[in-house]
Amino acid sequence: MGREQTNEGTDETRICRGLEDGWDYQPDWRTRHVDAYLEQIAKAPDRKAALVEVVCSEKDPVVRQGLRHRMTGSCAATAAFAWAARCARDNTRTGVLSMLKAMVVAGLPTAAIASELGTTPFNVVIAERLHFDVRRYLQNRLWLRSTVIEPREERLSNPEQSRARMWMTVAFESGAERLLSVLRGGEDTSTETLETNAQRIEAITGRRALEFVRGLDRSGSVETEDDLKRFLLARSMRSREAATTASEQMTKIKDWGLALVRTLNEPNKASLDANTLQDAARMLPMAEMKELAVRQLEERQRVIHAEMKAFDEGAPAPALESVVCEPGTPLKSATV
Repeated sequence: MGREQTNEGTDETRICRGLEDGWDYQPDWRTRHVDAYLEQIAKAPDRKAALVEVVCSEKDPVVRQGLRHRMTGSCAATAAFAWAARCARDNTRTGVLSMLKAMVVAGLPTAAIASELGTTPFNVVIAERLHFDVRRYLQNRLWLRSTVIEPREERLSNPEQSRARMWMTVAFESGAERLLSVLRGGEDTSTETLETNAQRIEAITGRRALEFVRGLDRSGSVETEDDLKRFLLARSMRSREAATTASEQMTKIKDWGLALVRTLNEPNKASLDANTLQDAARMLPMAEMKELAVRQLEERQRVIHAEMKAFDEGAPAPALESVVCEPGTPLKSATV
C-alpha cells in the first residue's frame, strides 16, 4: 500500500497526504497509513517479507520508521517514536498531546514547545509528524477551523475532548501568549485583589459566552425564543452598567466645576486639582469642555456682581460653592 495506491484509491479508502489532495486531509495521516500497513501485513502469509516490501516501497521516512517501531519495538529513532506513542496513549490522563497540538496551532516553534513540555525538539517533531501534521497549513485558516478546530462530525463525549477543544480554540483565536497563560494556570494568583480577580472572571466568562454564541451561529442552529431572551438580558445588563458609569461621570464633572470656581476665586492658591481636570478631559468632548468653562466663568461674573451689590446693601454674599452650575443648564448672559 504505497503512496500511489492510497491516493489513487476510492474516496472511502484513500488517505490524503496533504491538503492539496482534498479537504478530507487528516493531520494524523501518517498514523493512519501505519495502521493500514499493519492491517495489510497481518493478512500476508509471510509477515516479515511483507514488512520489507512495504518499507522499501514507502517514500515517507516517518511512516517507514513508525511502522518498524509498531511491529518490532525499535527503529532508527526508537526513543522519539516511543515518546510520541506514550503521548497518544496517555493523553486522556496527562493532556500532553492536546497541549502540543494547541501550541502548534498557536504557532509556537518546536524548540519552545519542547521547553514547555520538558522534552527534546526532536521528540516534538516526531510527535507532530505522526499525530498532528498541520504546521505547514497554519495559514489555511478556513480549513484549520472547519476540520481541526471545530470538526462538525465530532461529538465531545468526555472532559478530555472538551479540554482539548477549549485549548485549541484559545490558540486559534487568541494566540500563543493567551494559550500559555491558560496552560500554565497563571490567570489566578493569591496576591491579586478581589476586584481584579472578579474582573478576570468576568472577562473569561464573557469570552467563553462569546465563543458559545459564535458556535451556535457557525453551526447553523435555528434561532429560538431563548436567543431573544439572552439578547434582552445582555442589553439590560449593559444599560444598568451605562447608567452607573454616567452617574460617576456626573459626580466627577461636578467636582471639576467646583475646583475651577475655587481656582478662579483664589488663583494664588492654585487649588485646581490636576486629576479632576484630566477626568473631565477624558469624559467630555472638547466642545463641551469649552461650553462648561464659559458657563463657569459667566457664573463667576454673576457672583462678583452679587458680592458688589451685597457690599453696597450690607447683605451677606452667597457662598461660591452654592453657585456651581449643573452641566446642561442654559448659558446666562452676564454684564460687568
